[in-house]
This record gives sequence, C-alpha cells and structure tokens, in this order.
Amino acid sequence: MTSNFYDKVAKKFGGYAFGKSHVEHVTEYPNGDPEKIFKEKLIGLAGKNKVALDAGCGDGKFAFQIAKYFLSITGIDLSKELLKIAGQKQKILKTKNVSFEFQDAGRTSFSDKSFDVIFSRRGPTPFAEFHRLLKSGGYFVGIDIGEKDCQMTGTP
Repeated sequence: MTSNFYDKVAKKFGGYAFGKSHVEHVTEYPNGDPEKIFKEKLIGLAGKNKVALDAGCGDGKFAFQIAKYFLSITGIDLSKELLKIAGQKQKILKTKNVSFEFQDAGRTSFSDKSFDVIFSRRGPTPFAEFHRLLKSGGYFVGIDIGEKDCQMTGTP
C-alpha cells in the first residue's frame, strides 16, 4: 500500500524537484472556513443508504449535526467521559441513527469493509485501519489542526 501511495504522488506531481521546485503549491480553499468546507464535503458524500464512522467523536456534537444525511453513524472515542456526555445528548436529542462505542481507532472491532465514509475532525488518522474498514469506493474525510485554528477572531 505504501508504494502504491507514492506511485500516485509521483504521477500527480512528477516526483520531487531537484533544486528549485517546478511544482507550485495551490491552496484550494485559502479564504474559506475550514469547518464549513469540511462539513460541506462530508455532506456531499453522504446518503440515506450510507454508513459512516466518526473516528474520535468526542461528545458527538458533530455526528448529531450531520446524522440526518446518513443511514447511520457510529462514533468511537477513547474518552469514556466524552462518550458518556454523547450518550446523554443522544437521549435529549432522541437521535436514533447515531451510536457511540469506546474503541481505539487504530484497532477497531469492526469487520472489514464496514463503512462507506470515515471522518475525523482533528482526531486520530490510522490510515491502515481506515483502509481496512472502508467499503470499495468509500471515502475518508479529515480535518486536522491548521493555521486557521490559531487565528484570533473577533475581539479578545
């Protein structure tokens, strides 16, 4: 799998440049709100027949926001306290297609090819496990901590 990844990089970018780079860096969304873009991309991959995994779901806030776009979402996290809060929110919201489990994203108990979409919002990204869990044609969508997270907005 690793060599396949680098083969794709080489085909896309023409290899690593010697000296001055001939490849220009292009930021697809230089001025957009990363959270909004992430959510839009994820909803674009959703479907009423699709099953999603929220890796590092925390208190479930984001899973509840997008639950109506999926058949089901399973949220996993290593914080028992955050999962407890997610369960409390679920009772209040009465959302039936979201479930939460205490699991390590790098070594889950799910069967191979269990999910159409896996997403991680500043959470774990064990790509080998995600590859195992994704159905053929499935997608991983991730957002990491970036420079926009460090910019001050509004008045301090």
